[in-house]
Amino acid sequence: MQALDIRTLFALLALVNLLLCLALALFWRTQKTYPGFGLWVACNAGQAIFYALFTMRDVIPDFWSVVVAYALTTLAMVLRLEGIKRFLGAKRLWLPNFLAPLVVFLLLAFFTFGQDSVFARNLIVTLSLTLILGRSAWLLIVHAERQTRQLFWTLAAIQLVRASVLIARVVAGIVSPANLPLFSQTPANVGSILVIVIVDIALTISYLMLNSQRLAIDLTIAQRKAEENSRRLSDIIDFLPDATFAIDQGGRIVAWNRAMETTTGVPAAEMIGQGDHAYALPFYAERRPMLIALTLPAHNQGADGYAVQQQSGQVLVAEIMARPQGKPAWFWEKASPLFDVDGTCAGAIESLRDITERKLAEEERERLIRELDAFAHTVAHDLKSPLTVITAYAEMLSGENAPDNNMLSAEQRQGLSDAIFRGARKLNRIIEELLLLAQVRGVGVERLPVDMRQIVDEACQRLAGEIQQHAAEITVPATWPEALGYGPWIEEVWVNYLSNALKYGGRPPHIALGAAAQPDGAVRFWIRDNGPGLSPEEQARLFTPFTRLSQTRAEGQGLGLSIVRRIVEKLDGQVGVASPGVSDEGCTFFFTLPAAAGTQQSGLSEKLALPGK
Repeated sequence: MQALDIRTLFALLALVNLLLCLALALFWRTQKTYPGFGLWVACNAGQAIFYALFTMRDVIPDFWSVVVAYALTTLAMVLRLEGIKRFLGAKRLWLPNFLAPLVVFLLLAFFTFGQDSVFARNLIVTLSLTLILGRSAWLLIVHAERQTRQLFWTLAAIQLVRASVLIARVVAGIVSPANLPLFSQTPANVGSILVIVIVDIALTISYLMLNSQRLAIDLTIAQRKAEENSRRLSDIIDFLPDATFAIDQGGRIVAWNRAMETTTGVPAAEMIGQGDHAYALPFYAERRPMLIALTLPAHNQGADGYAVQQQSGQVLVAEIMARPQGKPAWFWEKASPLFDVDGTCAGAIESLRDITERKLAEEERERLIRELDAFAHTVAHDLKSPLTVITAYAEMLSGENAPDNNMLSAEQRQGLSDAIFRGARKLNRIIEELLLLAQVRGVGVERLPVDMRQIVDEACQRLAGEIQQHAAEITVPATWPEALGYGPWIEEVWVNYLSNALKYGGRPPHIALGAAAQPDGAVRFWIRDNGPGLSPEEQARLFTPFTRLSQTRAEGQGLGLSIVRRIVEKLDGQVGVASPGVSDEGCTFFFTLPAAAGTQQSGLSEKLALPGK
């Protein structure tokens, strides 16, 4: 009965190790573990088999219950040692350690079948297991670090307790009567079995705690590295020259760099952590998907119509027009998803570069191309008309097709000569206008207070012949408000306005000039004629670069008014025309200039006195 009770305890010990082995194996297969954990599972399996074979002592042959069983428990201890070494960083198993189970197997076979000696068998097994357990304890003590010291030393102590139990059983066997049964229920047997059960359970718990502690340490290190990388990434993003922001997988803003703060006027503190497309608020004043949303399928609802200009893999490029800080601006934007070290999408990042100047330059280039085409047609027309007259009249005076000079009176010849000279003067004027247009486009001038009365007088003197020819009446104010500008250019403006009023005014022309200070700090100068006027459609087209209204009003309209617009805009002013579109009520052409200090309204009007009138 006593033997049965102790044998039952050993069977219980085998069952406990089997359950511990299953628990470790389940953890090993379902949780994150480190190198060596699988060897510990194998160790517990070997121990369970050893105790099962040992329990069958005297029931099965000694080869299995003694030789194989003790060799197997030695192998289990070697697996535990190699598991500890792998856990501590060893790259591979140390094969010489696996010679120990083989040596134990051979010696036990000799002292079982060759020379039967229980003492020799116990001594061989005790020494081998003690050496292995001592080596395991030493490794744990030596490699214990500050964070793992307590657990490593505890596990080393458990190993030493296990070795002490083995030594105690050998000593107990020496001092006990030689004929004491193997499974006798002595205090030494019962106590050693209970200690072994506790040690095996403690070792299993220690394996789990070692793995969990390593996992916690690695997780802490990973978190610190992630935080460091996040800070480093945040610093890199923060100092990028382009406005840049990033969102996480949930669409929340995690980065908003300094350039973005400058571009939008919104500090990072107000944006970090916001979701639901809050990044679009500074650009569109509403929550809506931007290019970054297209890189994350879960957040691209409503972004299907986004104008993606280029796609390379998962990198998207587009151009948008937005109004950050209430000002319209063009942006080149580039967005791509962000992945962690495991290849999992962790969010997305988008950079925006202000390309407003480039866009304006492109628009200016396109406008200039259109104007150049219109300019070519205008100049060709303006040059062709006088050149045709000059050529025709020159052929009449000379050449094979010329009539007999005797057929032309002196008055006729003089008329042809005068027509040629008028055409030449017109060509010269067109060339001067072209040179002036080139000067206006490429030269900057200093704006100074101008004497508008003198400038108007000079313009009228230049057109004195046409004024007399049309018997025009011109009324000018007695005084003019002071404005800032450049005299020679402003004179060209008046010459063009006066010339058009003479050509297209009433018959005879009645032309009035005037000026008035405006509430916005500008002075508005105007000239009014008594011609047929212009329709609203014609007014809208009149200052379009190099545009002609009709054949009846073609002469001088395209190039002259284009020069006027160029000059006035260069002087920070504006041009325009007003007309009721009613016959004899004419048109009022005007231009504005910045007012000089102390500008007041003009005085009473007076009729302009011209030489010869």
